[in-house]
Amino acid sequence: MDIQSDEDEHRMLDNAHEDVREFIQKMHYQYTPMTIAACMMVHTLRLYRRHLSDVEYDMITQKIFEDRNRIRRDD
Repeated sequence: MDIQSDEDEHRMLDNAHEDVREFIQKMHYQYTPMTIAACMMVHTLRLYRRHLSDVEYDMITQKIFEDRNRIRRDD
């Protein structure tokens, strides 16, 4: 992958992150944070399950579990 592709991928990830953040802020007007988180978690796991092999899915869910205490509360 060349540098331009890396920059494009980083920009796309930044844009997606911002879009999701804005979506969550809008959802807060109607739903509790726990309702939003539960729905997002289900859809996240479905995306992982659909697009990863069984081994990759197990690896990423294990990594999420292992890193669960590293998530900051302020972001």
